[in-house]
Amino acid sequence: VSDMESNKIEFSKIRNEASPVEFNDTLVINVNTRGGDITALSTLDDKLIIFKEKAIFFLSGDGPNNLGEQDTFIEPELVTDDVGCVTQNSIVRTPEGLMFKSQKGIYLVNRSLGVTYVGAPVEAFNDLNIKAANLVPTKNIAIFLTDKEALVFNYFMNKWGTFTNHSGISATTLNNIYYYIRDNSEVYKEASHFTDVGSFIKLKVETSWLSFSGIQGYQRIYRALVLGQYKSAHKLQIQVAYNFKDAFVQSKIIDTSDFTSDTVYGGDSPYGAGTPYGGGGNQYQARVNFKTQKCQSIKVKIEDSQSTNYGEGFELSNILFVVGAKRGEFKTDQARIYGTE
Repeated sequence: VSDMESNKIEFSKIRNEASPVEFNDTLVINVNTRGGDITALSTLDDKLIIFKEKAIFFLSGDGPNNLGEQDTFIEPELVTDDVGCVTQNSIVRTPEGLMFKSQKGIYLVNRSLGVTYVGAPVEAFNDLNIKAANLVPTKNIAIFLTDKEALVFNYFMNKWGTFTNHSGISATTLNNIYYYIRDNSEVYKEASHFTDVGSFIKLKVETSWLSFSGIQGYQRIYRALVLGQYKSAHKLQIQVAYNFKDAFVQSKIIDTSDFTSDTVYGGDSPYGAGTPYGGGGNQYQARVNFKTQKCQSIKVKIEDSQSTNYGEGFELSNILFVVGAKRGEFKTDQARIYGTE
């Protein structure tokens, strides 16, 4: 295929009701060969976005009539020659614009035709093949299905995440419900359960490394207070790692039934029969003391476990750390101290 053929857009005549789609040899748009071959087309408001291997163009206007006259299409204009789209399966329209995968990761072309790199938090997955990209507006997310797992972008919170045990060959959104097809041709449907094909789905939260006295400062972290909302019966596991060492060396499993119940305050029968008076209600708050208080950094992982009657478990709203800063830098082990010759 010549450069001219791979940079040509052919479009149909204006279709009349009850008539087939028809073409005319003159209804052709030639796009500049800059940026390689055309790889995908999409629409954004009143514009046609033309994706190439290493560039993006746009086209606007109403086009000609069926005789090729009164053509108001503009010459395709360059948006950027820095990035292009590598697969049409990666394009998804969001409220901000079009997200797509380039050779350098996932980018966004917004409604003002500005192009920005939005995939930095998931660039470790750039080698995965995106099979489908779909918007789930009821959840404010865009799901990029790959052959390994799914990359999930929450466009309301502007945050990335991943769905594990979620890979396949294609996906779609129908009536705001998400469906995807696995490699074995099984079709899965989004549901409001807290299981995945019978397996419990944990709520797992892991912080980054937290340093309250600078990156390599010295601090004493006394304790943490966890605040949230009780949803259903579960046990809460809290694990702690220190000083940039990835291994979690402190672990505590909390049975939340010790301080919560399914009975709201005042729901005891008779009223006042519980302890404390009136019933404890669902106050979801716990305190965890740390074993290694003097440290330069700390990382905390929180997750729930359930055995039967799987439910939402809990909703986490805040973690408060009680910290005292110390003077100077972190006290390095003697074996890690070196001089110069």
